[in-house]
Amino acid sequence: MANQTPLRITIVGAGPAGLYTAILARRHLGNARVEVIEQNARGATFGFGVVFSDKALDFLSADDPQTVALLDPWMERWDNMTLNHPDGRVTLDGIGFSAIGRLQLLKLLEERAIELGVQISYDQIIDDVAGLDADVVVGADGLNSVVRRANEAAFAPAIDHFTNHFAWFGSEAVFDTLTQSFIDSAHGPLNAHHYRYAADRSTFIVECAPQTWAAHGFDGMSEADSAALCASLFEDVLGGARLITNKSAWRVFPRLWCSTWVAGNHVILGDAAHSSHFSIGSGTRLAMEDAIALVQTLARHDDVPVALAAFQDLRLPVAQKIVTAANRSARWYDDFGTHMRHAPLDFAYGYLTRSGRMTPARARRLAPAFMAQYDAATLAATRDPVPAGLPAATEVGFDRAVHSNCADTLWDNLHRNPDKVAVTGPAGDLDYATLIANAAQWGHAFMAAGLSRGDRIPFFLDDTPTYPAAFFGAVRAGFVPVLLNTQTNADTLAYFLADTEARLVLCEATLLSEFSTEVLAGSDVETMVVVNGDAVNDGQIAQRDFLDGQPTSLAPADTTAADMAFWMYSSGTTGRPKGIVHLHHDMAYTHQSYGRQILGITADDICFSVPKIFFAYGFGNSFTFPFSVGATTVLLPGRPDPARIFDCIERYRPTLFFGLPTLYTALCRADDASSRNLSSIRRSISAAETLSGEIYDAWKDLCGHGPTEGLGSTELLHIYLSNHPHDHRIGA
Repeated sequence: MANQTPLRITIVGAGPAGLYTAILARRHLGNARVEVIEQNARGATFGFGVVFSDKALDFLSADDPQTVALLDPWMERWDNMTLNHPDGRVTLDGIGFSAIGRLQLLKLLEERAIELGVQISYDQIIDDVAGLDADVVVGADGLNSVVRRANEAAFAPAIDHFTNHFAWFGSEAVFDTLTQSFIDSAHGPLNAHHYRYAADRSTFIVECAPQTWAAHGFDGMSEADSAALCASLFEDVLGGARLITNKSAWRVFPRLWCSTWVAGNHVILGDAAHSSHFSIGSGTRLAMEDAIALVQTLARHDDVPVALAAFQDLRLPVAQKIVTAANRSARWYDDFGTHMRHAPLDFAYGYLTRSGRMTPARARRLAPAFMAQYDAATLAATRDPVPAGLPAATEVGFDRAVHSNCADTLWDNLHRNPDKVAVTGPAGDLDYATLIANAAQWGHAFMAAGLSRGDRIPFFLDDTPTYPAAFFGAVRAGFVPVLLNTQTNADTLAYFLADTEARLVLCEATLLSEFSTEVLAGSDVETMVVVNGDAVNDGQIAQRDFLDGQPTSLAPADTTAADMAFWMYSSGTTGRPKGIVHLHHDMAYTHQSYGRQILGITADDICFSVPKIFFAYGFGNSFTFPFSVGATTVLLPGRPDPARIFDCIERYRPTLFFGLPTLYTALCRADDASSRNLSSIRRSISAAETLSGEIYDAWKDLCGHGPTEGLGSTELLHIYLSNHPHDHRIGA
């Protein structure tokens, strides 16, 4: 601060955030008068160790090397991290952390602050925050901040809690690395976060789901009894060492966020302004970085209100990104029992990428040895579903060698029947020549956007003619569409964006709100192509502008039948969804094995699939089968309720109808079902679940035939086990 009047700063709270703010204020704000007021006695603290990542220490050292040098001799360090899974141990290399005892950290910061002239008062209860005589009052007094509570209307805190229960213990057992030990017990899974913070001491945090916590009886135990039971449950991990208590009550982690950090001359930081789940070890780091930003802005501006406003503008968005990552991490832990069902390497990869900020490329830089092991295992598990010489392929007349690029499924119609209607429906009609011309423009536009061969392009689209145009243009040019379920929740969508390493995304205009700042935060996405609508924000471009001026013919990339063509994701019923890679020959095989053998599809057919294109089942019904023979597909965007489905059937006259048991049930039970004209349908298909005999008969009464049932999967791209159209065995 450039003026010569001493700035009077009162800091409430003598935790790491408060003491570090005081140190920086004395270092950077000239002759500022700095006092710290703490309600607890000197040396009274809870917890055991405090963790800093290597990145956090580098950040602190760049601003304040003296303080980091002061802490350095007292820190324990490790370069790797260990995950103990019930089925094996995994090492995550390159995960560098350091830890120090919380009491030792406070002692060193206190000594440094006093050395710089900070006045610290302990055992002081503040009854009237407004009465503090200071130019700046800093609330660094944690989750129950009196500074924040004195003006809650201005700070606007929002608080709720994660679901897991946890208790913070210490131990005389020491561990080589920061370790996570996941175990199964008679009452459910538990996890321990443990690391050494001194040569003879470690932190040991035990966590479990509410039902596991209650089943073990922790809700009625003393701290000592809880420690004894946890030590017994983790006996193999602790090597027989006991657990030490220090305010080790069971808690649920609070999720606090204040939308404003400044009210008049009062400012809050650290846990007073935001909580950050301990699973990414960022709480103390965030608080100290808040302190750095606050003092920097006070030093930069003479006017206190201007300085505090600048602090909020500068720091709040940065902290929000880290807190968002911490919240995602916490939600992963809230369901860690489900994740434990995965094999150790898959579990470890899910752990590494849980916050949404760790892309595969970043993971390979950070933990090269682990990622090499994981990539090798993933590659070994990714087998061509139709290898050369497969007898079943020969039986249906399939030759994989002639299917080097799956866009041929569409492009072959340019010579076969260019004027035939390819797609129809409420969103409009396109003949094959026009659809192929549009697809060519998409392929050129992807190249013009700077994408590289093999780059993944997430498609978050509804069923309109744009979907096939963009899809086939991408695969013909050698890019890899990733078909995403438009009902995906925010956490999973963020994971998809990170997992695909996508730089460009296609999104339906009506779905743009799903791509929040939080969802995009951990991704590499630079461009959002807005389909069927207008761009509204920076980084977005409307479809018409993206395609403007692009050529309408496109030569195929030099792909092979065994090259990656597109991705879908599994449903994730046993944990996080997994990317399913489909090769260029896969579409042709599903047509040969199912489209020809079961559907008997011809160019005269009109296909109507109610299941959406992003499902493997809907993809085959709407794309593979009709385009393979030059038939027509009906695309119905939006929610497919019975009335809209019946209207489509009557208007567009499909001959092949694809549904699910739940859909057939809804249609058969619709009030006007018996009055609807379904005479165009020559064959109906049902998949995913068993169809009841009652609904089979009801549909047969409406349509003249019952649905042909089949069993399919995302991995095999469509139905692989089916009843014969003329031999229906209900429920088989």
